[in-house]
Amino acid sequence: MVRNDESPVEGIVGTESRTFWENDLYLGEVSEVQLAEYGLMVDRKEMEVHGGYNNVFFVDSHAIRYPIPPSVYNPCKEEGIENIIKEGEISRHLLDNRIYTPKMFIGYESPNEVPFLVMERLDLIDAELMDVRERKALEGEIIKIIGKIQRLGYNPRDLHIDNNWGVDRSNGKIAVFDFGYWVKSREVA
Repeated sequence: MVRNDESPVEGIVGTESRTFWENDLYLGEVSEVQLAEYGLMVDRKEMEVHGGYNNVFFVDSHAIRYPIPPSVYNPCKEEGIENIIKEGEISRHLLDNRIYTPKMFIGYESPNEVPFLVMERLDLIDAELMDVRERKALEGEIIKIIGKIQRLGYNPRDLHIDNNWGVDRSNGKIAVFDFGYWVKSREVA
């Protein structure tokens, strides 16, 4: 972990960042050099996917997710940090219960104090790109996964047959992702 008063990478100007969340299962998965590079990319507003509250870009085996700038409809910095922590904890809980999701590695803050999350990049076949027959064949599995998530105490408000899941090309597993709108429906064990 990098202390607030030191630069994680010698020779890179303006790379003072801080860790605000770490998944202890994956310590060392992301190097300090990578964190510094990702922080600079976040500050340059790199983007490949735009969502309701977050932008995402991909670098090698990582997906980097950061909140779009605060506005009337989007979270402030503190809410962005809280959301990243929430997503990391949900991901860990789902993985612990054998629900496939990208691994969340670390929550960090860019030099310009933009919170971002570094997570595993999965090579997913998006539900929107599947033909009707393929999606129909997976519909029962998605409904079972949603039921299991609900039994774990979450209300996955934006997870449904057409949204926030895909099939991993490498192993054929259904992966769920994007927990920003999820809420606890009861106390989670």
